[in-house]
Amino acid sequence: MTKIDNITPHGEIDISIEAVSNIVGDAVLSSYGVAGIVSRTHYHIGDEILSAENLKNGINIVKNREGSYDVSIHILIIYPAKITEIVSEAQKKVNYVLQKSFNTKFNNINIYVEGLTSNS
Repeated sequence: MTKIDNITPHGEIDISIEAVSNIVGDAVLSSYGVAGIVSRTHYHIGDEILSAENLKNGINIVKNREGSYDVSIHILIIYPAKITEIVSEAQKKVNYVLQKSFNTKFNNINIYVEGLTSNS
């Protein structure tokens, strides 16, 4: 899937997945305790945090059978921290930003903690 479709009374709106990924990335990165977004494939300790231009490599957005979208985000957490609280707050923030930005249903906001770091 390469876009999110929205139909309004005035016509159709197509939003690229990369644009949605940038919005998701900004929301996650502004969440307390999140060190960064990492690649969703083949992350190994010592790999670099993704730059703003490559956030889409750590974020996956797919349309499910019900017609809503599922979002998966792969992150590093700053240690020491309460991981469950950080992830829960990041999920809430991403969900809020997506609902505010788009007139589209986002069903699941899945966050995968790929590692911990003492560096922010």
